[in-house]
Amino acid sequence: MKKLCMIFLFVVLLLPISTGLFNEKSNAYEFPLDKVILGQKLMTGYDFGVIRLADDVNLRRVKLTIELNEESPYIGPASYVRMVLLNYDPDKFFENDVFSSGTILNDENNVKIGRFGGYFDLRLPATGRIGSKKTVDYTYERTILAKNMYGKAINLNPEDFAFGPNGYEDIFAAVYITGLETPINGKYSIWAADDKNSASPVPEPATMLLLGSGLVGLAGFRRRFRNN
Repeated sequence: MKKLCMIFLFVVLLLPISTGLFNEKSNAYEFPLDKVILGQKLMTGYDFGVIRLADDVNLRRVKLTIELNEESPYIGPASYVRMVLLNYDPDKFFENDVFSSGTILNDENNVKIGRFGGYFDLRLPATGRIGSKKTVDYTYERTILAKNMYGKAINLNPEDFAFGPNGYEDIFAAVYITGLETPINGKYSIWAADDKNSASPVPEPATMLLLGSGLVGLAGFRRRFRNN
């Protein structure tokens, strides 16, 4: 019985590695929106929410989710996301690639925020602004897909967009938030940025279920072993 319990323990410990739970790559990454872009500076110490990149169901698309933190003193009922800027892997994508059927502007290293020194690659939406896109739970979601110059779909991964603009390697995205509850530097609209170094891999629900069931089973084996 003791030998069987040790084998079961080995399987449980091996499970997260085999399913990718402890691998460098993950099916989803979450970054805190804790910076404000002010001119050429990055002001830290905020908590506007999180930005998440996740593989879509078919693994060929990436789902972008921004969740504003309604507990933040800066986020209120009138707060919402107006625009998002992203970067991509320069070795995988090119300026003539088409993202989300043209509704996302691809202008490699040419998307700029005022006097900010870093340049971005993608702009959501391609023209204008998102508008009053805010739900009750302060979320904004968008599925990103891409095709190359020949019209062939490109397989996307969350890691493809975790690249910082030139000169600012600690961030990878900029989110324009308007309708702040409390002004920052006298303004009720700001560009928020993420902390790329604080990325949190988000494991798949199925993986967590397998791990949880394995641990529950292990606890049962231990209890039965003690009783015997």
